[in-house]
Amino acid sequence: MIEIRFHGRGGEGVVVASEILAKSASKEGKYVQSFPFFGVERRGAPVSAFVRIDEKEIWIKELIYQPDIVVVFDPVLLNTVNVFDGLKENGTILINCGKDIEIKKPREDIKVAVVDATKIALGMGLGTKALPIVNTAMLGALVKITELVKLESLVESIEETVKVKKQENIESAKEAYNSVEWKEVPIGFEFKESEFEEIKGEKNLPQIAISLKTTEGNKTGKWRFIKPVIEKDKCRLCLLCWKFCPDISIKINKEEKSISFDYSKCKGCGICAEVCPAGAIKMVEERE
Repeated sequence: MIEIRFHGRGGEGVVVASEILAKSASKEGKYVQSFPFFGVERRGAPVSAFVRIDEKEIWIKELIYQPDIVVVFDPVLLNTVNVFDGLKENGTILINCGKDIEIKKPREDIKVAVVDATKIALGMGLGTKALPIVNTAMLGALVKITELVKLESLVESIEETVKVKKQENIESAKEAYNSVEWKEVPIGFEFKESEFEEIKGEKNLPQIAISLKTTEGNKTGKWRFIKPVIEKDKCRLCLLCWKFCPDISIKINKEEKSISFDYSKCKGCGICAEVCPAGAIKMVEERE
């Protein structure tokens, strides 16, 4: 049996990816399980999903604690979630990242593959710069490095499952299939416990989700890789951004007739930029 754990953020298509992979394996006569695990059910918040694939019927009914394969949709999660947690000996991890991102691993035996799924998704017009939808690209790369299913089965499942931009999603999977590559990375990954409260049950769950009692008081800025900036001369102080912000990260300055951001709480979901009628809020990469 092969067990796969997906890590991503709400809105990137993590859950749909697990369903597509399971459907692809089922088409080839394999037994499958697919299920999600939500922490904070909001766009931009960490989300996990699980898939089991076997040649015989699967009777296990629990989360995956020791995956054979881990798929990371967002490299920012390497800083906030222990994505390597429980990964089996000689396990594989697939990470969505550009060539300039430094990656480390905790053990020598772990195999690391990388693909710039964000670049592929944006090139195909899938999602937005604030939250690209990278699920089909990640699946294409996963199929190439693992041979869990045939590319033809994946393409057929994408066509059946995806509701919009079917061809773009198919091309995204194919491009990632052809561009994914293995990467030699040094040992040295250290996960520091975050400020967030872990979800615990009878067993300690892997670092797959984050539980927030309330949004206020929790520094969700650690999830961000793109941030909003305000052009104050364009701001009308209509306060739509303040109204729709899910993280209470927008402050109002009535004297200056503008708003500002508390980046310790802003997770970079991009909702403020979408609802701004004046186009005063832009989403830029964190380093800008």
